[in-house]
Amino acid sequence: MSYAIETKKRKFDRILESLTDNSSSSTRALVASKDNNSRISVHTTSNASSLKKRKFDSFAKPAPTQGHFLPSSRSAFLQRLSTFREVTEWHVRDKERINAAEWAKRGWERVSTDTVGCAVCNARLLVDIDTHADNQRFEQDGTGNEQDEVEDVIDRERDIHNGIVVRFAEMIVTAHTETCPWRRRGCDSTIQRIEGLLNTKDAISALSSRYNSIVQQYRGRSLPTVTTLPNDENVDEPELERFRLNDEVPDMNAMRLAVAGWQASTKDRSSSNDVLNDTLSCPNCFRSLGMWLYRGSSPTVETLDGVMEHLEYCPWASSVAQTTEISVQSSRLSTLRSTGPSIATKVRVPGWVLVCMAVARDNHSKGRSTPSTKDIVETQQQSPEQREKKNKDLTNRIKDLKKTFNVKSLLKRNNTKERTNT
Repeated sequence: MSYAIETKKRKFDRILESLTDNSSSSTRALVASKDNNSRISVHTTSNASSLKKRKFDSFAKPAPTQGHFLPSSRSAFLQRLSTFREVTEWHVRDKERINAAEWAKRGWERVSTDTVGCAVCNARLLVDIDTHADNQRFEQDGTGNEQDEVEDVIDRERDIHNGIVVRFAEMIVTAHTETCPWRRRGCDSTIQRIEGLLNTKDAISALSSRYNSIVQQYRGRSLPTVTTLPNDENVDEPELERFRLNDEVPDMNAMRLAVAGWQASTKDRSSSNDVLNDTLSCPNCFRSLGMWLYRGSSPTVETLDGVMEHLEYCPWASSVAQTTEISVQSSRLSTLRSTGPSIATKVRVPGWVLVCMAVARDNHSKGRSTPSTKDIVETQQQSPEQREKKNKDLTNRIKDLKKTFNVKSLLKRNNTKERTNT
């Protein structure tokens, strides 16, 4: 299904939900009235005229959104997904087919340790796929050759684990009550998509916001060294070196993290705790990175890869979660352009690739050239005052060049010469 059709489908779902809500409220309207004893009397009516006259007391509150069936609402989906962020409370790995995203797509949220619940039908389910107890039983019952016994235990553990996962995959749907709407329908495949990445202006604006949040948080401190972006035929790493933010060469460590979707943790900016202020987060998979783990002579984690540090189901790293197709020229067919028409193929790419493509388009539109390594080093070593002076000198030189090609001044000079000669 194409990007445009999926987008229209989601809009249609939203309209359908609003129509359903309006029709249900018109057939069963609750009219609250406050009597002298401060008691609330509730009546059921279907009269259309009474709907226009109904008045609610000032203390009437809207129902919480998390209790509604909103399969097309991305904000509601992210709200449910955020409940699985505590790694000490949720032990299903993100690589499993029953990861947190799959539960959230079907209306579930974590309510306690490894327990999910549905706010619509109030169902509860303990999700436990640990097979450690079975391992001990197999080890005690095993006989024969030691190597064969170990392999047999591993095979049995794998079979048991796969069976449990299959069972829970079914219960993502069947654990809801019979009348629960989440049992009939879940979120569509585009619910995790990060919107705006195909628009160059919007993508660059969001990239600049993430980059500035990182730079402001680490002002006066150093970021760990971030590895180059993964190899991808649609990405050219030098494009990041050409890119400019406010006509300045960006810090490449912060830029690579911003391209990959990371930003300063908003909940930590107001804190005076240095450890909390040394954290980056992703608002789409809710993973947090402590930068102290990647620093020092012997860091806890050797390399910081901005893409690979996301969870498996994050749209910044997963093309399946992002569900955005682009047209690319096959490398094999590109060699045959001179002999026949070019043939483009459509492929799905993750969010970070779309940002890199937006950076390349922005560079092309502004005619940026590739800077030399010497220029990059010199610019980074300059103080803000030196950079400002350099920019002013460059502006003055441009003005002087413009004077040479000023037509009005040339005509004025010619007229002056003619008057002098006469």
